[in-house]
This record gives sequence, C-alpha cells and structure tokens, in this order.
Amino acid sequence: MRGHFNVFYFPWDFGKSHFSGIVLILASCAGYAIHLALTRHLLKNGRAKPGDLVLIPMSIGAFGMIIIGLSFEGLPSFSWPLVGILLWLGVINGSIAFSLWTWSQKHLRAYENSLINNLMLLEVTVLDVLFLHRNLSVVEVLGLLMAGLAIIFVQIYSHLKRLTQ
Repeated sequence: MRGHFNVFYFPWDFGKSHFSGIVLILASCAGYAIHLALTRHLLKNGRAKPGDLVLIPMSIGAFGMIIIGLSFEGLPSFSWPLVGILLWLGVINGSIAFSLWTWSQKHLRAYENSLINNLMLLEVTVLDVLFLHRNLSVVEVLGLLMAGLAIIFVQIYSHLKRLTQ
C-alpha cells in the first residue's frame, strides 16, 4: 500500500516519471491561492454572495468529476450504500463544509484561516495513523509537533495581544 502514497510520504521519489504530478500539484496550489484571494476579496467588498461562491465552484467541480468518473469507470451499478456515500460526500462533507469555509473567509482573518489549514495537517495525520495504521518516523513526529506548537503559539500570542490593546 505504501507505493500508492509515495508522493505524500517521505522519502519522496522525484524521478522523471513524477515530474508531471509535481507540475500539476504546483498548478493546483497556485489556483487555490488565487481562489482564496479572490473569494476573500469578493466577500469583503460585498461583490458576491457566499452561496454563489459555494454553489458555482462546487457545480463546476462536480460536473468535472462526473465526466472524468464516467469516462474512466463507466456508469456504476445502483446500490443504496453508493447513494448514501454520494449524499454524505455531496451534502454533508461537501456543501456544509464548503459553506462553513466560505463563511470563515468573510469573518476570520487570513492568518486564522491559515491556522485552520495547518491544523488539517495534524488531523489528516491522526486519521492516517488510526485508519491506515501508518507509523510515523521521529522526524515526522517532530515536524508535526513543530506545526502544532506553532499553531498554539499564534493562538496564544494573538489572544494576549488583544488583551493588552
């Protein structure tokens, strides 16, 4: 199973066969940064409704995923567990989570949203250890501790700064 996750886990293999993946990840990062900046700008200046900023990107993404899925996998056979998974991922995990995220773009400071993003690194790692039984190296644990301590430090520092003002 480890071979499937080698892009995410150290030691990384950046051979020639992975160059296109690295380029796509960098393009995705740039697109995400542009999306966040544009979303914050539109929300702060009242030029867009939060619902539109959730519905339009999710619709584009859903349409793209359906096209790609049908192209590579064909039409799935109907089953109630499949319906449940689609409803959970689409309604609960998708629309509610993205609605909360869009709300946070309007009401939280940029550094607070960054803290949430960095906290997700820790959350995903915990899920990885619990469900995929991944073992972490000392270097990985130290990196996660540094990220966690930095998140705590920023929270405490900003709280103390507000108290002294």
